[in-house]
Amino acid sequence: MAPECSGRLLQPPPPFIPESHPGSPYPPVARKQWPAAGVIPDAPPAMPRALPLLIGLLLATVSSGQDAGWLRLFSGELGKMEERIRRSREELTGLGVAVMSQSTEELGYQHRQLPEPPPVPPWVQIDLGTPQSIDWIVLVPALVDWQQGVSKPYAFPRRFRIDVSDDPAFAQFTAVAIFTETDYPSHDLTPAVFRTGGTRGRYIRLTIMKLAEETATHSFALSEIMVIQGVRNIALRGTITASNTVNLPPRWHVRNLNDGRSPLGPPILRDFLPYDGLFTGVPGTITVDLAEEREVDEIRLHPVHARLGADVPGFSFPTRFVVELADGPDFQQPVVVMDASVAEYPNPGNNPVVIPLPAPARGRCVRIRMLASSTGRCGLSEIEVFSGGENVARGAAATSSPDTVTRPEARPPSLITDGYTSFGRLLPLPEWLEHWERRSQLQVGIRSLSEAHAGLQQTARRRAWTAAGALAHILPGGGLVWAISERRRRVKSLHLLRNRIAQDLHDEIGSNIAGIAIISETAPSQDGARQQEDWQEINRIARETSDSMREVLWLVGARAESGPDFISLLRRTAGRLLSGMEVEWKTLPDHLPNAWPGESRRQVFLIFKEALANISRHSGATRATLSLECTADSLRLEIHDNGRGFATHRTYGGMGVSGMKERARNLRGRLTLTSAPGDGTRLILVAPLQSADSPPFSG
Repeated sequence: MAPECSGRLLQPPPPFIPESHPGSPYPPVARKQWPAAGVIPDAPPAMPRALPLLIGLLLATVSSGQDAGWLRLFSGELGKMEERIRRSREELTGLGVAVMSQSTEELGYQHRQLPEPPPVPPWVQIDLGTPQSIDWIVLVPALVDWQQGVSKPYAFPRRFRIDVSDDPAFAQFTAVAIFTETDYPSHDLTPAVFRTGGTRGRYIRLTIMKLAEETATHSFALSEIMVIQGVRNIALRGTITASNTVNLPPRWHVRNLNDGRSPLGPPILRDFLPYDGLFTGVPGTITVDLAEEREVDEIRLHPVHARLGADVPGFSFPTRFVVELADGPDFQQPVVVMDASVAEYPNPGNNPVVIPLPAPARGRCVRIRMLASSTGRCGLSEIEVFSGGENVARGAAATSSPDTVTRPEARPPSLITDGYTSFGRLLPLPEWLEHWERRSQLQVGIRSLSEAHAGLQQTARRRAWTAAGALAHILPGGGLVWAISERRRRVKSLHLLRNRIAQDLHDEIGSNIAGIAIISETAPSQDGARQQEDWQEINRIARETSDSMREVLWLVGARAESGPDFISLLRRTAGRLLSGMEVEWKTLPDHLPNAWPGESRRQVFLIFKEALANISRHSGATRATLSLECTADSLRLEIHDNGRGFATHRTYGGMGVSGMKERARNLRGRLTLTSAPGDGTRLILVAPLQSADSPPFSG
């Protein structure tokens, strides 16, 4: 590494590594104190080399249109927006996997397709039979089987309103959802969930203000309308009417809107148990004993969604069956809750078969008699029995007839009341709807935040373009000014270096050569003993001159070897510069690590020499304490004097302090200077034993 004065205009000669030259055993001759020969005036900071690179990065990233983390430098809100998006996505992931799939023939209801929007808004209306308290209203989007690979609702209405009334003509009504001025923010296949806060009414009307556009026609479609009271869907026992309908059973029919069959499937939080359901032979029975008589309001039969070997929703669901309620396990006088034994019952797919009782019936045991199946066996994954809004079958005792298929495992009948279906844990309807509601809110929020994030990125990119353009215009002019200034500084530094080298050569080597000349002139006239002493003195001065020459060349960086014996050099320099003072070496190693590069030693020596020169010139000290400690990878140099000291905040820029600090930075080290008037001065240098291109020192 070339010394600072050489910069980039003067390159050092190729390194020459001579044999090691030990320090002279002779005491030095009296000579003038050296000036700080290798201490070059502090250089101004170089022009930032990363500036052109920064401009290149700015232009490349802005041009690519790709996201870059450093764009946050141009927008304080960008990072905050990204954090909000990240938290929203984490919360969305925490809600579990949302699965919607069409597993039955019944797709739902579709309005007739029209070439133009109808002049009168179409509507769909549910009659609950009597005024009821309503907690939630849910619109489930339709999913059609010809939209393969498309994850979006089919013909979901764009704008609509939902009203509740006791009047079928809706002369008076309560609005529970209004999206008439802006489109409803539909996302993927999430249902539209609306809280109604216990609004009472008999009739629920959905009025479509703007139809969807599918295949260049205007229409709308829904899979299901749910009206939730507590934990039950009371729309299942209601009557559906519509202003216009296309009845193409079983796919499209108005009665499909409250048949309980939709892409949502059962209200579950996805989770898995070892088994997907409980099976019996045909005919077969599954019985649930509630342990005591209960007033039963509703029974739900959850089909098996086969997942062990094949993915088949509604697997082995009975095609003919009877659901009975009795006051004892012998079923002497059962009450038939549902009779599906006359005709084949359509497979429910992944949906529960919900049986709302017209009036509560008392009973202790529920039995499902399964009479026929298309697979030769019958299966269910869960049975729920509701009494007063509670599933009283959860954890109840269960029995079943044996399965006709031999299986390696014996499935316990308790599977039918453990609270799990084939694909997850059952949730109460309100909790399940809260999940869907929150999911929809998060999806809407993420989309809105993503749009805002894109806007912030565009703003940041524009600012980056502006900054890059400004820098591109400023850089050439600034670079020219810097180059001229740098060249002048280097010329001045080289001039100072030349003068100092000349002074050193004159003071050190010139005086020695003059001494040799004088002695050699008088030596021939001396007697034998005296002449012998003169020749010994000439030899000593010659050796000293050789050492001085090596030291001068080493200090100015003209030689790349590690330099003279460093320990001896420190001792000689301290003895010379602090002549007349009491000097104490508290710590000085016998040997230095071989891994310590010569350039690093040179920088340390220049700091050492400048510090001692300051003590000699300015401190008025009578005593100095010196210490050098080296480990395998670092060094610690400490210099302390008992001089007059100084106020560091007033004179910090003088006495070569800034130059010493610059050298410490080049060493990747740390230099601290503490002093106060009347209290002496202490300098501590801590640096790694490494080259300048090594990582910064953190010790």
